[in-house]
Amino acid sequence: MHNKTMGKIITSTKSESSPKKENPKRNFLLFEFSALSFLAFIIIGIVVISFVGPSLENHIVKQERDTTVVFANRYANRLLEVDDFRYPLTSEQENRMAQFVDNLSIRGIVRIFILDSTGTIIYARPEGYVGVDFSGNADVNFAFERLRPTARFEDIGEDEQEILGIKRAFVQAVPITFGSSEDVIGIVYSVSRVGLIEKQITETQQNIAVRIIGGMLFLYVLLFVIVWRASRTIRKQAGELESYARTLEQRVIERTRELEESTKKQLKEAKKVARLKDEFVFVASHELKAPITHLRWTLDRFYGDPELQKKASPILIEIIGAIRRASDALTRLVFDLLNVSRLESGAIKISVHPTDLISVIQETVLEFKPDAEKKGVALSFKYDSKKKFPFVMSDSERLKEAFANLITNAIKFNSQGGKVNVSVAWIGDFLETQILDTGVGMTEKELSKLFTKFWRGHPEIEGTGLGLWLSRELVERMGGEIKVESKKGEGSTFTVLLPIAKRDGIIETSKRPGV
Repeated sequence: MHNKTMGKIITSTKSESSPKKENPKRNFLLFEFSALSFLAFIIIGIVVISFVGPSLENHIVKQERDTTVVFANRYANRLLEVDDFRYPLTSEQENRMAQFVDNLSIRGIVRIFILDSTGTIIYARPEGYVGVDFSGNADVNFAFERLRPTARFEDIGEDEQEILGIKRAFVQAVPITFGSSEDVIGIVYSVSRVGLIEKQITETQQNIAVRIIGGMLFLYVLLFVIVWRASRTIRKQAGELESYARTLEQRVIERTRELEESTKKQLKEAKKVARLKDEFVFVASHELKAPITHLRWTLDRFYGDPELQKKASPILIEIIGAIRRASDALTRLVFDLLNVSRLESGAIKISVHPTDLISVIQETVLEFKPDAEKKGVALSFKYDSKKKFPFVMSDSERLKEAFANLITNAIKFNSQGGKVNVSVAWIGDFLETQILDTGVGMTEKELSKLFTKFWRGHPEIEGTGLGLWLSRELVERMGGEIKVESKKGEGSTFTVLLPIAKRDGIIETSKRPGV
């Protein structure tokens, strides 16, 4: 017993008197990692910022064009009729056309023409151009032939500069369609001042540059802190385990009780770590959202500009492609994790109110048309435009998120040449929206797991496994229901039921027959 006690004293004395020495090799590796990661973030930031200017201009031009397209077609469907786009106009038609032009959301407009389906100007500001054949204009021809709007900057000729008072203009040609028809019945051709747009481009460039640099620095600091803390924790635990191993044989009996207490303490710490992990996921997702969004937006602008891609070297295109794929995956993961965390914690508030379901679906379908076309999938929305569809009780923004997830999945799990058909019907006290696709379909076993968080039936296809779970949670919290039918190899049909809005027992409907 005396020898054992002396052994414990000697061992304890040696352990306490031996100074802890830092491993210089570990410190050098940490420094090397920090330097290389900082250099990598700086290079990525410089590359991204170098493409901000041209990409930003294209983005703002597209934003202006899309805004004009949505407002022009919305007000045309609301205020005008098909017969109003036929030359010549009656006085009543001219009054309606004037009201339509007054409602257009076009900044700094100096000249505007409304053309019929033959390219003849039927209404103009300033007057004097009515009856002129404008079909020879390249933008007008493109809008008629491709069924797509155009928007660009144009230098004004010397003869026109004195008349318009500007040297450079922003020119748009927007095709007008009615209801679900894709036939162009007229064109809105506008010439606007570029001052506000150029100012917006300059200010946004500066803002984006600051955000990108700040985001890169934040990512670097976050990565450094994580690595440093992990390294320190590993070194500390390694030292403790080494010391414990040297004295284990002599302290088995004495340390039994202490080991039990240590186990309880570790279990308590493990629960604390799990709680801290959840808090970290929320905070990290929230803080990473802004810089990652700007990074993804900048990369998308690069791929949306063929001229810019031609100027880039093959190696640079390959590097940016890898960054884009990683950024897209991280963006989806961060966005979904943030929504799940907010939804489960009650941070997302559902504000249910009467909502025009037709408008919500139309905006969502319009948003994802380019994605469907890019994959070769026909995306369509059909409904009886002669009926007055009632409003539904929902939160319009959250409802759009739910439909966005469902339509995105229908496109993603489809193949080239496939179809995605969206339809709306009035069923009793509900409006029923069906999203039918001709994609891969699902088995009964897969259907039973469909709305499980993080479950993915096809791991080879990108996704987080959270979209359908979020959609069902949002719809059910608005008093609705999501059902699904599917057959392997033949496609799936998602059905969304939403309660009709009623006030004092009276159904609230839209004042117009269709959108």
